[in-house]
Amino acid sequence: MTVLIVASKQGNNAWEKIENFAQQKDMTINFYSTETGDSEYDAVIIDALDQTAEGTLVLLHALALKKPIIYCAPKNKVLPEAIQMIARHQDYKKFFSLIFCTPESMAVKIQRFIEALAQGDYEEYPAKFTVRLSIKLLNFLDQRSEATGQPKAEVIRQLLETAWNQQKERSV
Repeated sequence: MTVLIVASKQGNNAWEKIENFAQQKDMTINFYSTETGDSEYDAVIIDALDQTAEGTLVLLHALALKKPIIYCAPKNKVLPEAIQMIARHQDYKKFFSLIFCTPESMAVKIQRFIEALAQGDYEEYPAKFTVRLSIKLLNFLDQRSEATGQPKAEVIRQLLETAWNQQKERSV
């Protein structure tokens, strides 16, 4: 599997960490350049922290081909209207992920994306709902979130997936 990255490699040692992680998953990482163009790829990572005009072209190409895309947007910045529309569009939600990150948190979030690609179960989370929790459960969730460094929603997803996998094993 080949992952195309649209970002500047300069001054960001997180990319080396991401490349090493991808290689462990038997993936090839290619950085987009005007010389290489957007050759064959299976997924796209776009670093909007370092957005270029080429990033927009690669994004549109990947959307047309329905390739998995992760768009890393800077936290606390207003997104371009076009990106907001893509993120809301029902047809694109299956393969387009918009994440907000800082340069420090970007590597971890991209590694999760690569892990999902490697497992072959990349998908967006289309269901969204509100959960009412007791103080005891909320404290547990806060502690688990801080201990793992993951958002509360991710902790809940993992707990549900674990319960679901256990249920599947019991039914076999």
